[in-house]
Amino acid sequence: MPLPLYTIQALLLLATWHSPTDSQWKDPSLLYVTIAKSAAMQNGLHRPEIIQDFLRVKAKLAPNDFQEAVKLWAGCFIVGEW
Repeated sequence: MPLPLYTIQALLLLATWHSPTDSQWKDPSLLYVTIAKSAAMQNGLHRPEIIQDFLRVKAKLAPNDFQEAVKLWAGCFIVGEW
């Protein structure tokens, strides 16, 4: 099951928070970003113009939803590189 968009946003938000760990090996941020990227791909955010190919129902994004999908996809990579 693909994760809802708000869950992907929450994972990215968690990844930006500094966790109280004493080493980078114990920091879960990379895990959160990886899950968010995978979930975004499952939702078709990497190809928002043909999002219906990734969903079980016919769908076409409204212009505002299209912009939100692009922002969330870009956010996955911005947080991943940060």
